[in-house]
Amino acid sequence: MNLRKQLAFIMISLYAAWCFKPWYFPEDIYKELIIWTFGIFAAINIIWFCVNALLRAAGMRELITVEKRTEVKKGREFGMDITRIVAVLFVPFIHFFGDTNYYGAPIEGQVMFLMTALRWLVLTAVPIFMIITGYFKSEKNADFSHYKAIIPVLLTHIVCCLARLYTDKHIHGIELTAEYIADKLLYFNYGWYVRLYIGLILLVPFLNKMYKGCESRKNKEMLILTIILLTAVGPLTYDVIPVSWLIIYVMGYYFIGSYIREYKIRINPVLNIMLIALTVFLTAYGTYGNSGGGIFNWDYIGYSNNSGYSSLPAFIVASLIVILLSDMTCPIGVVRLAAKSISILSLEMYLFSQMYDMIIYKPYQQQGYDFTQYIPIAGRLLTTIILLSLVTSAAKKIIFYIAKLGGRKIRSMLNERT
Repeated sequence: MNLRKQLAFIMISLYAAWCFKPWYFPEDIYKELIIWTFGIFAAINIIWFCVNALLRAAGMRELITVEKRTEVKKGREFGMDITRIVAVLFVPFIHFFGDTNYYGAPIEGQVMFLMTALRWLVLTAVPIFMIITGYFKSEKNADFSHYKAIIPVLLTHIVCCLARLYTDKHIHGIELTAEYIADKLLYFNYGWYVRLYIGLILLVPFLNKMYKGCESRKNKEMLILTIILLTAVGPLTYDVIPVSWLIIYVMGYYFIGSYIREYKIRINPVLNIMLIALTVFLTAYGTYGNSGGGIFNWDYIGYSNNSGYSSLPAFIVASLIVILLSDMTCPIGVVRLAAKSISILSLEMYLFSQMYDMIIYKPYQQQGYDFTQYIPIAGRLLTTIILLSLVTSAAKKIIFYIAKLGGRKIRSMLNERT
């Protein structure tokens, strides 16, 4: 009996049962929730066993297989560039819901159901970035070559902050007091993820020791599942698992990235996409029903403390997206170059997109648009934000590159004189 698989099935069953609440649990909710959870758990096990037995009988690979990678990937990875691009494109979409009053609109009707499903899909932007960090940083040690990676992140943060302070003053008419500037520069008010990322970078060498200390694949899987249990299952059990464990969800995503780097997870692409769609729509179904025609409930599946990044569907969908895209290859050099060029701009695009959000949405916010009025023009607004962020990020990158070349030339001239 595979304990890890059964633990995963139990958590998925509890989540699925929770998504049917409150329609089928009108009275004794605790009893009904337990019955539904174990009913779904039994059904998943039966389906899993039968399908895999049929596949084996037909001489085909099982639904999901895991094998240790025989070769360590080196150099630029097209699949991970695509993964990073998907994550950075999700960022303006998730901001769209916050900037257009989705969270204050009644969740009723087919359109709002579909928008709720989209919301749960694009919520995975930050989790995907965390998984990517684990994927690429899993071999880092506590030395200067690792910690110096913080420097370009801080410089990018400062440049983006200065640009946003300029727009705050000249476009939004905000008075730039010393307190206001300090809040943006020192407390990362413009990009909370940057502060979280820097903290993660500081922990990376020790997280790697923890992961490698598990040694066996079994222990590594138990480590990941335990973190998911402690961070994602709390809202589904009426906080039997306390919210105090919540912040370690970041480590969970990091270890998932490390695991995907070490092990090749084979899932048929069609099945992978179907699982993503099923998870997204099941979560939207539960969110829709829980609202009862009211507004979005932040604490329904996840916790409002982190917008649901620690929720079980976020873990599932983010992991499936990375598994789906990470091993992609492309024989066309131009396409690989384009993917690389956009991928390396991901941090800048993330930070600049928020600046353009405030500019692009402002006229419509002033006119008092409600969420449904934004939907017909959403494509145009989001495309504009993405393109402006891309162009601005590219300009910043070019300026930094020229400055770097200039610095090298000056150092070379000084060395020649001495």
